Parts: sequence; structure tokens; C-alpha cells
Amino acid sequence: MFEAKGISMKLANDRWLFRDISLSVEKGQVLILRGPSGAGKTTLLKCLAELVPYTEGESTLHGKKASDYGIPTWRSKVMYVPQRAAIHPGTPLDLFEMAKKFQSQKGKSFGDPVSFKKK
Repeated sequence: MFEAKGISMKLANDRWLFRDISLSVEKGQVLILRGPSGAGKTTLLKCLAELVPYTEGESTLHGKKASDYGIPTWRSKVMYVPQRAAIHPGTPLDLFEMAKKFQSQKGKSFGDPVSFKKK
């Protein structure tokens, strides 16, 4: 369903934040990212949602790249939901369910969200 291959991010100081990350998530699976603070977990998730540009690699959803969907559609299908939403009480899934109800999202088919958990 969702696949990322070779995702890498080089920082301005020529240091790699992460390099050659590959993962695959099928419907119903949950992926947990663990690591120390500052390791790049949140940045990686934002890269997968095409919110932050990365240096190398590509992600696909159902075999199609973000450019095939168009960035706005990709971002509605591969969503980054913060662990602690500043303006919404409840879980990230609660926030996702609320956002689906917004007028701008009416008529869009979301299917099942791709699940990523940061730990």
C-alpha cells in the first residue's frame, strides 16, 4: 500500500539527518518509529507526507508517486498528524476524523489512513 525507498535528508552543514530509509506499510499495519530526541523521526514523517523536501528517495502509495496524485491529493492521503495537536484534545486519529469533516474535504475519498506512530 505505502512504500518508501531510499529516503535521505542532508542538512545544510552537509551532515545526514537520516540516510537510505526504506519501509513498507500494508493496510492494517502500524509502523512505530523509535529513537532519541533529535534523531529525525518527525522530519522523516513530514518528508513522507511531502511537507518537507528531502535529498534522495521516493515514496509511493498504491504504486503511484506524489507527483502522480498531485501534492494536495497526496497530502490528503498520506497525512502527518502531530503526536500532540496543539489545538485539539484527543488522539491523532481523533484529529484526522475531525479534519475529514471540514468543508474543503467534502466529497474526497480518504480510504484507510496510512498509520505511522512515533514513539
